[in-house]
Amino acid sequence: FVPNILKGNYYNVLIYFGAFLLLWFIVLNLITILSHVNIPKFLCKITVVLSLALPLMYVLALKNNDMLKFWLKTIVPNIKMIAYVVLCVSWGNFLLALIYNFTHDNRANLHHLIEALVMCALLTLMIICNGWCGWRINSIVKMYGILVGLFAMYLPISSIILFICRNKRD
Repeated sequence: FVPNILKGNYYNVLIYFGAFLLLWFIVLNLITILSHVNIPKFLCKITVVLSLALPLMYVLALKNNDMLKFWLKTIVPNIKMIAYVVLCVSWGNFLLALIYNFTHDNRANLHHLIEALVMCALLTLMIICNGWCGWRINSIVKMYGILVGLFAMYLPISSIILFICRNKRD
């Protein structure tokens, strides 16, 4: 039994599902950015938002003509610089969150740290797979489909980690 939506148009389904997941993580982190804020948690949430901005624009450009025009006119001519800046700022925020997490009393829970780490890794793999910074490793390019699967597997794992962290806090 295969649902009709997956029979011939699975690529479109993956694109829209991927865009929905990326947008969901960005919106969720923007909404919760001011709830129970401490510096490490704030930095982790900012890391997630920054790490997913470029991949979301890329995924939307695959299917939306207006976004594709914006991508081609604005992003593509400067992709190397933009990718380096976003990559450095994302990993820098993550490292700063780790430093604050170990040096201050107010800490982010494990869920926020893992989420930020996974999103930074996703951004890094996206940059490597697409060659945006001039780095292209053929074995990683072949694993691009696995990247989408790993991101989808992160959702249930993230929920379990969040549930464990929530139970330990109460």
